[in-house]
Amino acid sequence: MILFRTHVNKYPGNEYYNALGSETRYLNQPKPFRIAEMYLIATEANAKIGTAAAVKKGNDALNALKKARIEGWTDATYDQEALLNEIMNERERELVGEGYRLMDLKRWGKGVKRGKPQSKGLVLFPGQASTDGLDKLMDDQRMLWPIPKTEMDANPQLAGQQNPGY
Repeated sequence: MILFRTHVNKYPGNEYYNALGSETRYLNQPKPFRIAEMYLIATEANAKIGTAAAVKKGNDALNALKKARIEGWTDATYDQEALLNEIMNERERELVGEGYRLMDLKRWGKGVKRGKPQSKGLVLFPGQASTDGLDKLMDDQRMLWPIPKTEMDANPQLAGQQNPGY
């Protein structure tokens, strides 16, 4: 059986940082603010306000983002609930691999739901060849990380206030 390894190559490298201009070292300029993220934040904020005018503004922002990303995009109109669901889906697509997902899931009160592996031979952890049992509910201890020991040591007012389970 031949297994193909795939990986995300979202930012392949800035030519300015490449060694001799030919081999990428996968270095990029930092991107402190992504316009896509700003559109998604505006969309989510308007959707949560929930008034008709705010939901329309949210739809406008989401459609503007999708129009910039998808050739031939035709504007869609979502009600408040559908707009919030589409924001969740779009944040997952647009911000993949950038470290936003866990915070998004926490903010939305959702746990981690693992998908099916692309290959049945995929080994996730030693002795585990499937995603069975890896789903975590929102109230799972591992959804709230421990306060780092260095922070606890640096601030005596945190004594005895470690997050539950750590």
